[in-house]
Amino acid sequence: MPSTRQAADLLGTNLDSAFYGSGAATRPAIFNGQKGTLLVRDIAATGYACAVSNHTSAVPGLALVEWVSKPVVTQFPSAGVTLRLEVRETPDVPDDPPN
Repeated sequence: MPSTRQAADLLGTNLDSAFYGSGAATRPAIFNGQKGTLLVRDIAATGYACAVSNHTSAVPGLALVEWVSKPVVTQFPSAGVTLRLEVRETPDVPDDPPN
């Protein structure tokens, strides 16, 4: 069984992740179903056949810098990749009473 399975018509994102499988050498770490849209960035898999399987075909490699399951659509000309912005923790909000 894959570590992550996306079978519905959803948009999934997986960033900066490592997957460790035991006895999963014939399966992908992440499975993206026929209707799903998936973006992965900086992922690595050990003990799996591949890092990502898209529908019925495996994406080559156990480490992916960036991969998207469907063509990137942009309003302006671009390289079609993410901006690699830092993912920050949500800041704490003070519990002050409203004025």
